[in-house]
Amino acid sequence: MSRANSFGGPVNPPSPKSLDAQWMKGLALKVANAGGVPPSSRTQPRILRTADATRGNTARGIGSRGGPISEGDKVVFLDVDGVLHPYHARPNQQFRPACMKRLKAIIDTTGAKIVLSTSWRRTARATAAVNLQLKRHDIPTAVDKTRIRNNEYLRNEEVLHWIAQHPYVTHWVAIDDLPMPQLGEHYIQTSPDTGITESDMNKAIRVLTDPRYTKL
Repeated sequence: MSRANSFGGPVNPPSPKSLDAQWMKGLALKVANAGGVPPSSRTQPRILRTADATRGNTARGIGSRGGPISEGDKVVFLDVDGVLHPYHARPNQQFRPACMKRLKAIIDTTGAKIVLSTSWRRTARATAAVNLQLKRHDIPTAVDKTRIRNNEYLRNEEVLHWIAQHPYVTHWVAIDDLPMPQLGEHYIQTSPDTGITESDMNKAIRVLTDPRYTKL
């Protein structure tokens, strides 16, 4: 599915209902093939076997060493496809080590907590798979996720809704390959071809630590 045109906007976005169905179908394929093995196989992908076994504790991210959101916290709204790996990455190329290392540097440097804004937040199994990969790279698991509606192209609205519900958060940044200029300096757009880069990482750290970058 095309992500954006040359002007940075969506290419003829379908209706919300149609878009939601497409997104969920794509998500199911990515999660089912996360380990490169069809889900019907007797050797189910290890990432999903482990995720299934632990999702009761990690599906919502609560109880991770990141802890719940509290006053003075900083937050990273995290996308997955196009951020932690190229958007069209093959199953064995998901959660690229270099991208995960950059995310870890952001979290370690700033102490920010992760809130999932990715389409992977839409099912417990997908959320658990993301949290499993975060754990494997020694990154605190997600503590929350944005609300789920039926149009992922309006992700900026979900981020702003979450912020409005958590007024005690001081600094925040949304890292995503979907265009979200509505978020201003709090938005870092990654390339869907590469995922998060060193430049993206440095900008995120700056926004999360500089006193000038507080709420909109």
